[in-house]
Amino acid sequence: MPLTPNSSALLSSQTEEMIDRVTQVHNPRYSRGGPYGEGFVGVEKVKGAFNQYHPSTPEELSGNLDDEIQARMRVKVSESFAKHAILGQQGAKQPNPIWEIVLPQDGEVTSRLETDEVDPSNQKRFIRIPGMIHKYEMVLIYESINCSSHCRYCYRLDLFNGESGKERADVREVAEYIKVFNNLVDEFRKSKGVIKNGLWVDQETEEPLVNIREVLFSGGDPMTLPNATIARHMALMADAGVGAIRIGTKELSFNPERFDQHFFAMVDEFHKIYPKVKIKIVGHYTHPFELIVPKLDANGNYDYTIDSYRQPQIRENIEEVLTNFRIRNMTHWNQFPLIAGINDSEEILRLQFYICIKLGIPIHNVYACREIPGSQHFRKENDVSRQYKLVENAKLGLSGLENHARLVMSTEWGKTEVVGVSGTNVILRINRHINTNKPTDSIVIVDSRRLDHAFYWLTKEVIDEAVIVGKETLEKIDEESGLTRTLKEEAARRVSQHRQLFITKPETKAKSLTYIHHNGTKETLEILPEDTSVSQVLSRNGKVEAACGHQSSCATCVASVRALDTQLPDPSPEEQDIVNCMGQNPAYRLTCQIPVTVGTLEVTEVLF
Repeated sequence: MPLTPNSSALLSSQTEEMIDRVTQVHNPRYSRGGPYGEGFVGVEKVKGAFNQYHPSTPEELSGNLDDEIQARMRVKVSESFAKHAILGQQGAKQPNPIWEIVLPQDGEVTSRLETDEVDPSNQKRFIRIPGMIHKYEMVLIYESINCSSHCRYCYRLDLFNGESGKERADVREVAEYIKVFNNLVDEFRKSKGVIKNGLWVDQETEEPLVNIREVLFSGGDPMTLPNATIARHMALMADAGVGAIRIGTKELSFNPERFDQHFFAMVDEFHKIYPKVKIKIVGHYTHPFELIVPKLDANGNYDYTIDSYRQPQIRENIEEVLTNFRIRNMTHWNQFPLIAGINDSEEILRLQFYICIKLGIPIHNVYACREIPGSQHFRKENDVSRQYKLVENAKLGLSGLENHARLVMSTEWGKTEVVGVSGTNVILRINRHINTNKPTDSIVIVDSRRLDHAFYWLTKEVIDEAVIVGKETLEKIDEESGLTRTLKEEAARRVSQHRQLFITKPETKAKSLTYIHHNGTKETLEILPEDTSVSQVLSRNGKVEAACGHQSSCATCVASVRALDTQLPDPSPEEQDIVNCMGQNPAYRLTCQIPVTVGTLEVTEVLF
């Protein structure tokens, strides 16, 4: 009997059988260390992990603002990352610089500015259905609200803390959207389309008519999900007509053990049915020491000279993963932000470019540091002009294949590359276009002298006050009119008409929750009016660490749950995948998927 529920009849029986094979054989629970298997979660536990490896606590871990930092974004570090960091600082005068990626600082809550973007680049403007951005020719899917560690500069901050109201996608709904949108495009091609320069366009406006043929699994980190879920989601995309699937992940840095024989067996099972669907790994490695073991000079300082790394010591567990990517023709890219105090030096960037090419991970983009809340200390004096000069100077001494990095801003008006600096003028080029519609003029020049603050990001204020070339182009883009937008809105409208097919949670009145310890003693836990799920009650009472924010993206809150006077909701396929990781016991449930609105509940102590 299949272990996985039918995915709303969206998948073939052959595909469902493949997912069942993955579930039965290749769907283990992946531990990230720590007491709950999700790493060290919370300021105090991360402090403990750091102090275990380093004798003194840095000033930024003073503890005065722990609660505020936690509210901004939970502090979280995987055991694998922590161990690698300590290995790289043996004999060094200072801790490994990669600690700065994950260690909290008081500046996160003391440096908030009026210019900070809660919803970076107004992404909600491009969310067509919940959890899915359709801004360019491809779609981005919020697969997970969880990572193995939390980068403190993360520009998906609002997804983790819920400040902007974004949510995780239902991938079945995304698959329906892709089918509907592509059908609309195909119908329009037949009636009013022509081929010009090898591209389908509207015969009147010459606006491109482009199918969705590629998706980006993002989040959070999709690799924190079970193999069965990833296989199901890839199959849904493949059946919807997608030919390439990007997986945006930092797991190779945070938890490389995740890419084990079971993961690659899952990929092989998927490719037996979908051999032509390309899987692309887009990594996020901010510092070269995330991938290699650092070397020290004679004085105990970290050595960033590329000549010292002609034969680098590759980090444990990574080399075999890279080999398995190559064997399966899974291309692997790196893109990362430029962050003050971590990689804002020519020598570090140069080594990063060199090492990535040496390991077969070409650089895609280097991103300017975003103006999200609490990130001022990650920008410091690094305005766009200085960041551009750092990137360009870092290319000195590198070969043509090693120096392909470019500085990019992912703005509301499209992906914008920084192509030059002349005095106080910063020259930009729009190279990724909203709705695939390229403007006639793509060059934008910002005169930074016209601003009363540093130019960190292209915003509406910067456009109004400091753009001296390209302002009309940006204003035209801002209107976001055109055929493609109309087709996107129509696809979203049609999908929303049958959204009830994807809704699984009931809505009734709450009563009570009894927590049963392993020794048999019972404890009544109070349910507050704002509680919506069992995991929220459990985490508030210190029984679990809901590392994913109660959004079905981790395996810390699996427990034996029974309802005494009502029916529990049926598990979704994604919930069942996580439960199966824990041993396929039918009594186990993912407690964030059990509303406290289903009647009287008993919860046996949560599994670790």
